[in-house]
Amino acid sequence: MTSTVSVTDQRLARIHQTGYWRVVVHPTEFLSRRIPSVDDCWRIVTEAQFNLRPIAYPHVDEQERQFGEDWVQSGGDWGSEIELWRFYQSGQFVQHLSIPEDRIAPWDETDNQKTGEIVKDARTLNIYDALFTITEILLFARGLAYRGVLQPSASLRIELHRTKGRRLIAPRSPWFRGDYMSEENVICWRNLTPSITILTTAPELALDATLHVFKQFGWHKPSRGMIEESQRRLLERRL
Repeated sequence: MTSTVSVTDQRLARIHQTGYWRVVVHPTEFLSRRIPSVDDCWRIVTEAQFNLRPIAYPHVDEQERQFGEDWVQSGGDWGSEIELWRFYQSGQFVQHLSIPEDRIAPWDETDNQKTGEIVKDARTLNIYDALFTITEILLFARGLAYRGVLQPSASLRIELHRTKGRRLIAPRSPWFRGDYMSEENVICWRNLTPSITILTTAPELALDATLHVFKQFGWHKPSRGMIEESQRRLLERRL
C-alpha cells in the first residue's frame, strides 16, 4: 500500500507542476457499492474509453493498474502528456491530466529529445486540444451512462487549473483571430444532467463546456460552427 500511495503522489505532483485538467464525474445518488467489484470498475472503464487520438481516453494500462478497497486507478506519463485517474465502486470517476503545451514533447528534436521538460513561461492553451479533451470527457461520461453507472443523473465537473495569464492559441488556424488571456487561476464548468441527456447529447454538451472555457479567456463570440466542425473531424477520425 505504501508503494501505491507513493506512485500516486509522485504522479500527481508531476501533473501539478504545470497547468492541468481535473475531471470529476459521479451519479447524483450515492451508493457505495453501485458497482459490484473493483474488477468490474476496471472492465467498465476499459469498455467506456474512446480511441479517437493516439492516446485513448482515459488511458487504461495494465502495468499502471492499482487497486484500493473500493477503487481502481491507472494512467500514463508520455513526457508532455501525463495522466492519472481513479474510478470508485460508487461510480465516481476522478482524473488529473496535464496541459501538454506546458512541457516539451519527447520527440522534439530541437531540444535533443529531452522528455517532458517544462517550457518556461509557456502559459498557453491550444483551443483544439481543449475542445478534443472536453469532447473525450463527455463521450466517456456517455459510456458510463450507457452502462448504468450515472443513474438517475450525473454530476459533471471539468476544471482547468493554473490558467491566470494563460493565452489561447490555435496553430495553423485560418479563422482564429485575437489575443485572449485568462484572468482567473481556475476555470470550472459544471452541470447536473439526467443520464438520458448524456446519452443523446454528449457532443453538444462538450461544445457548451468548451465555449464556457473560452469565454473565461475573454473570447466571448467564437464561431460555434467552426468549433463544431473541428469536433466533427475528431469524431470522424479525420484529424
